[in-house]
Amino acid sequence: MKISACVITKNEQENLPACLGSIASVVSEMIVVDTGSSDNTVNVAKELGAKVSYYQWDNNFSNAKNAAIAKATGDWIIFLDADEYLTEQTAEKLSMVLKLAEKEKADFIDALLANYDTGTKSMINSFNQTRIFRNSPFIRYEGAIHEKLVSKKQHSKKLDATKFLTIMHTGYSRSEMERKNKADRNIEILLKELENKPQDSLLCFYLSEAFLAKGHSKEALEYAEKSLDYRQNSKLDIYKKNYLNMLKCLIHEKHPAENINQIIQQAIDEYPDFPDFYFYHGALLEQRYRITDAILAYDKGLNLMEQGLGSQSGILHDFKEVLFAVGNLNIKVENYHEAVKLLIEVLKADRYYYKALDSLMRVLIKFEQTKDIIGLFAKIYDYQAPKDVLMLLKAASAAGEPNIVEFCLDKLAGEKVNLEQEAAQLKLLRRDFPSAAKDFQKLYLEKFDNVLAVKMISSAILSREEQLIRDVSQLVKPSLKRLADRELNQDILFLPEDRMDIAQVFEVAIKVQEFHFVKDRISLLRNNNLLWEVAETLYLYEEYAVALMCYEEFFATEMSGETFLDSIYSDILIKQAECLYRIYGVDGAKEASVKLEKALQLSPKDYRVYRVGILFSELLSDYGKLNQWVKTGIEYFPDSNYLKSKLQ
Repeated sequence: MKISACVITKNEQENLPACLGSIASVVSEMIVVDTGSSDNTVNVAKELGAKVSYYQWDNNFSNAKNAAIAKATGDWIIFLDADEYLTEQTAEKLSMVLKLAEKEKADFIDALLANYDTGTKSMINSFNQTRIFRNSPFIRYEGAIHEKLVSKKQHSKKLDATKFLTIMHTGYSRSEMERKNKADRNIEILLKELENKPQDSLLCFYLSEAFLAKGHSKEALEYAEKSLDYRQNSKLDIYKKNYLNMLKCLIHEKHPAENINQIIQQAIDEYPDFPDFYFYHGALLEQRYRITDAILAYDKGLNLMEQGLGSQSGILHDFKEVLFAVGNLNIKVENYHEAVKLLIEVLKADRYYYKALDSLMRVLIKFEQTKDIIGLFAKIYDYQAPKDVLMLLKAASAAGEPNIVEFCLDKLAGEKVNLEQEAAQLKLLRRDFPSAAKDFQKLYLEKFDNVLAVKMISSAILSREEQLIRDVSQLVKPSLKRLADRELNQDILFLPEDRMDIAQVFEVAIKVQEFHFVKDRISLLRNNNLLWEVAETLYLYEEYAVALMCYEEFFATEMSGETFLDSIYSDILIKQAECLYRIYGVDGAKEASVKLEKALQLSPKDYRVYRVGILFSELLSDYGKLNQWVKTGIEYFPDSNYLKSKLQ
C-alpha cells in the first residue's frame, strides 16, 4: 500500500525536521503545502524530501488541508500538523494497522493524540483523533478552524488503533503558543464563524479554549457555559474538556467552593467514568479538611485512569501529583503503609520528584532503622550518581536525619561538589553547636546570606558559650544581634521587624529537637507576639507537648480582650484536642472532647471537628457520642462517604 503524508505549514522551519523525520521511512511521499512562510520552511521541507506547493491563506484550515489532500497519490493519507510527530512505536506499527484497516474495510483510523509541553517536559492530556484515512474523493475536511474529517459516503467504518498509534503534539507548549500567536489567530477566526452560527456549541468550546490559552479566564468561562447551554450531543468528548475548562476558570477567578463543587458534581453525574473530575473533587475536599473523603475521591479517579487516556484527560500530566497528594493524605490519617507504597510509586516514575522524596523520608525516619532506609532507597536511586545522592542529602537534611546526611556526604567524598554548608548542617543536626556556629560563620563571611546568619546565631545560642555568642553577634544585622544580646542577659527592646528572624531561630531549635529552648523563652515569644507561630511550627514537627503549652499561653495572653475570627479560634481548639490525644491517648480524650465541643459551636462547618470527634469517641468506646458526631456532621456534609460509613 502506498501512503501519503500531508502537512500544511507556515513558518515551521524549527518543527518540520522532527515532523517529517518521524514519517519519512514509512510513507511513499511527503506533501507540504505552504500557506505563506517568511522563514526557511520551504527549503527545509525540500531538503527533507517533501514535495512542496503553495496555497494562498484564506483563514480556513480545511481549504488548505484539502488542497494538500488533492495532491496525494497514496492509497492512504496520514495528516500531521508541523508541530506533531509519530513516536517510534507508531512508525513501526503503522503498516500492521493499515493491513488491519484493509481487512476490516475501514475508511478512518483513530490514533492517540498526546499533547506534550516541551517547556515542562510533561504530558498535558491525550485523546483519540482521526489522522489516517483512505485517499477518497468522498473524504475531506470541513470547518474554518478545528476542522474535522467528513465522509460523504454512508456507513464509513472507523478503526480504533489508539493502542498502537500515538502522535505527539507540541503546539500547546507555552513557547509555541507565544511564537505563533495561536490564541489571537484562533479567536479572530472563531468569532467570525460564530457570527454565522451564533449558537454553535463547538465554536463556543473552541473560543473558551482560545481565551483560556491567553489567560483570559472570565471570557473563557463565559464561552464554556455557552457551550454547555447550546450543546446538541452530550456524548461528545469535548464536553468533558469543557467541564475541565470551567473548573480551571472557576478556580482561577476564586469562585466559592460551593459553586466549584456544584460543577464537579454535575460533571461527575454526566461522565461518571472520567477520572479528572474525581481529582478535582479530591483537591476540593482536601482544601476543606475532608481528608478521608478526599482519599476516596482520588482513589476513584485513579481506578478510572485507563478510561481517561482516550479522551480529553489530563491524567498523564497529573498522575504523579495525584499519587503524591493521596500519599500525603494517608500520612495525615496515619495509614503509613499505604502512604509509603504510593510515594515509592511516585519516585519510581520520577526519582527526582523532590516533594515525594521529602514526604517519604519523613515517614521512614519515624519507624525504620538507617540501614533499612538506605537499603530501600538503593532500589530507587544510584548511590554512584552524584545527582541522586545530592537529592537524598537534601531530603535527609530537611528532615533532620543526621545518619543519612553523613552517609550521603561519605558517598560524595571526592566529587567536585562544594558541600561545606551540608557539612555544617550535619554538625548542627549532631548538636555539635560550637563547631556548627564556626562553620556557618565562615560560610556567612563568604556569602552574607541571611539563612546562614540565622543558623550561625542559632548554633551559637544553643552552644551556651557566651564568648562565641558575643563574637558572632558582631557580624549580623541588628535584629539577630538583639536576640544574641538578650542571651547575654542584656535588657533588650525588640522591634516589630525582628519577629521574622526570631521565629526562624526558634524553628532551627525545634528542628534539632532543642525543645527546652522554647520552654525557657516563653516570655520572649509572648512579648513579640510569636506564641501562635511557634506553636504552629511545633505542631508541624509533631512536638505536641510544647505545642500545647504555646497554644495555651496564646489563649491566656494574646486572645484575652481581643476579637479573633471564629475560624482561627476553632482551628487552635482542634489542634489542642489533637495534641492532648497524641500526648495522653485515652486519658487525654475526654479533655480533648471538651475542646472539640467548643470548636463545634464556633465552626460547625469545619469538617475536622467531626473526624476528630469520631476518632475520640471510638477511642473511648462511647458509641452514643459517636452517633451524635456522625449525625451532626451529616447535616452539614450529607455527601460525606466517611461520615455515612460511621453510622451505627
